[in-house]
Amino acid sequence: MDLEDCFVEKNESLLRVLKSRGLSYGDSLIADMFVISLYIILTVLIFTGGMALTGAILPGNYNSVNLFEYCKDIVFLSVMFASMHLFIYEIIYKRIVAVLTELLLGISLGYIGGCIYPISFFPDIIMKLSIFLPSGAGIQVLSDGMGYSADIFCFIIILVYSILFIGGVYALRNKR
Repeated sequence: MDLEDCFVEKNESLLRVLKSRGLSYGDSLIADMFVISLYIILTVLIFTGGMALTGAILPGNYNSVNLFEYCKDIVFLSVMFASMHLFIYEIIYKRIVAVLTELLLGISLGYIGGCIYPISFFPDIIMKLSIFLPSGAGIQVLSDGMGYSADIFCFIIILVYSILFIGGVYALRNKR
């Protein structure tokens, strides 16, 4: 196998070895979800902590941060984004294409969902549709931990996306 093959195609030999040793695809999916979710949680907490230490987060910029609510929301969102990450990497066979797809989707969904540019500046139709996107619902859920009220509908959207992505990954892994 060339070095180029490592970057281009997916290697599923580890999944086959684990399956032959009695570890099911569901177990490997749970392990993958745990590792990716933990990575996302740590990244967000380090970024948020760094902003707090450098003074980028000023007391006048938010109502009141409820630390428990904020951490709960981060954990909830990390599961959804981890499942979306796994789904993209399961559905796209070439690694480079999967990375570029994930980058393009992240930037596009972040922009339209109101993470990069405030949603209030978009036309009404975009504001109404953005709540149905993972990033639009995610930004609403994170605002819940910052003292703003978030609709339970946003939590349901995140839960539905998580279930769909995890189900898709499980189905694709079992199909192979």
